[in-house]
Order: sequence, then C-alpha cells, then structure tokens
Amino acid sequence: MDKGYPILKKRMKNLNRISAILILTFLIIFFSNFVSATQETLGTVEKGSDLSLMQTCGNCSFNNISYIVYPNKTIEILNIAMTKEGVSFYYNSGDNYTQNFGKHDICGFGDVSGVITTWCYDYFVTPNGEEVSSGKSIFYIGLLAVLIFFMVLGIYAFVSFDGLLSRVGMFGISYLILISITFVGWNMANDFLTSAPFIASFLRILFFVLIIGILPLVIGGFSWFVIMAFKVKEIQRLMDRGFSSDEAERRQGKKYK
Repeated sequence: MDKGYPILKKRMKNLNRISAILILTFLIIFFSNFVSATQETLGTVEKGSDLSLMQTCGNCSFNNISYIVYPNKTIEILNIAMTKEGVSFYYNSGDNYTQNFGKHDICGFGDVSGVITTWCYDYFVTPNGEEVSSGKSIFYIGLLAVLIFFMVLGIYAFVSFDGLLSRVGMFGISYLILISITFVGWNMANDFLTSAPFIASFLRILFFVLIIGILPLVIGGFSWFVIMAFKVKEIQRLMDRGFSSDEAERRQGKKYK
C-alpha cells in the first residue's frame, strides 16, 4: 500500500492538471463564442499607445479581464482584476496590447447583481490611429496612378527628346516623381498592409535613400550636362570644318574613350 501511494499521488496530480486544461479550454471556447453575440468596439488606436478599459456596473462586486485575441488568432490568458472606483471599473494596459497591427478582441466578466456576465470589446491598431476608409483608399490609389502616369510620361520624354537641356529636365522631374511615388507607397503600406510591415519599412528606407541621392544627382547631372554641352560644341566645330556628322561624332567619341 505504501509503495502504491506515490503512484496514486502522481496520477491524481496528472488528473488535476488535465482537468485544469479542460476547464481553461472550455472557458476559452465559451468566451470565443460569446464574442460574436455581445461585441462592442473601442475604435481605432495608434500603435504603441495606451489602451484603457472602463466598465460601468453599480451592481458588480468585481470585474476581471480574462483574455485577449490577437490579429493572428492567438489567445493570451490575462486574468486581470479591474480597479473599482464608485460604480465603474478601470484598467489601463499601457502599450502592452497595441504593438500588433490589426483587429484585437479583449474579453472579461463580472457579477452583475450576482449573475456572472461576460463582455467583449474589439479594437483596431493602425500606425497612426486613423481608420482605413474606402474614400481614403480611392484617394491613395488615384494619386498613385496619376504619379505613375506622369513618371512614365517623363521617362518617355527623356528617351524621345533630342535637346540636351530637355533630357536633363525630364530626368530630374522623373526622379522627383519617383520620390513622391515611394512616399505615397510608404503611407499606403502603413495604412493598408498592416500584416506585412516589412513593405512599409522597405519603402521608407527607399524614400530616404532617394532624398539623400538628390545632392549627388544634381552634381552628377550638372557635370554630365557640361561634358555633353562641350561635346556637342566640339562636334559642331568639326562639322564646320567639313566633316560629316557621323565622322564628327566618331572622332569626338574616340576623344572621350
């Protein structure tokens, strides 16, 4: 009998553990099913901002936050008691639950007149705390389409124009439009592609690289313009001396090789 007691104790411990897991699973399923029935919203909050909850219940002796569902559908058990002040219960989570983009569900329960009652809220985390709307989407897409159109037009003009000054001007305008496109794309990715933040990060880095590249581009473009202007002048001088345009360009080309 003494030898069997440790085995029995171990089995009872395992049984208690399994029972606790089953009860916890039941509570999660129960609360998850309840979300769709009494879902309320806290609106849209900015990433990294404080999240505050308030429950008004004059007949409650307690109010607890039980769990949170993250955008990737993982569930974190919280079991946090809210602070009672008068007829209201408060809890400020700081920025603990506003670090992931997308829809969150936070749920809890209290004893309303002695009856256990559950509640749930949802809230959306975005980079700037603004709600994504169809009007905003249309504006971004329209602006991006216009910028891409003018950039293609600028590149076509750069290839088609023969004038040196015109080509330099079209190249500069196309570069500025490219900066605008990356800026708009960066903001679109921040607002709409919350599940792929690396795209916004990439466009942000590209935007600043293009901004930094303006100075060397201006210096390089000016130098290229001076060299090409001198080359055109030399070609014209050779043509004035009786050389054909092809021969003058060939001789000038050899000079710069």
